[in-house]
Amino acid sequence: MKKIVYVLFVVIVACNYSINKKVREPLDTNGGSSKPSSSPALTLSYQTLTETSLKTCADCHHGTESPDLMTYEQVKKRIGRVIREVQNDSMPDPNQGYSPLSPCEKDLLIKWQELGMPEESEFLVSDIPSCQS
Repeated sequence: MKKIVYVLFVVIVACNYSINKKVREPLDTNGGSSKPSSSPALTLSYQTLTETSLKTCADCHHGTESPDLMTYEQVKKRIGRVIREVQNDSMPDPNQGYSPLSPCEKDLLIKWQELGMPEESEFLVSDIPSCQS
């Protein structure tokens, strides 16, 4: 009986795992609008990263899983490691059902580091070739 319950549990978890696979939506570089002139363009800032490239990280790296990536200072301190992990597609963890970051999401992290990891910037996301829509 225990074996049957265990097998059912594993099957249910496995089915749920494949159904809930995390896939990100493409990045809208026009500030949420399909018409570039109707709203301000998206700039590269820490907030932009938390809503795009780093959004998936927060699912696990929020204090219980190392490294903690919930604050600007924590991300700044670990950006080199984050970039290495996403560049080789080991994060987000494919074994947990996550798809790799898009080239644009990866390039956002790299460009943000090149800019000195600002909380705010005037740099337009659409100026990154892989992020042009």
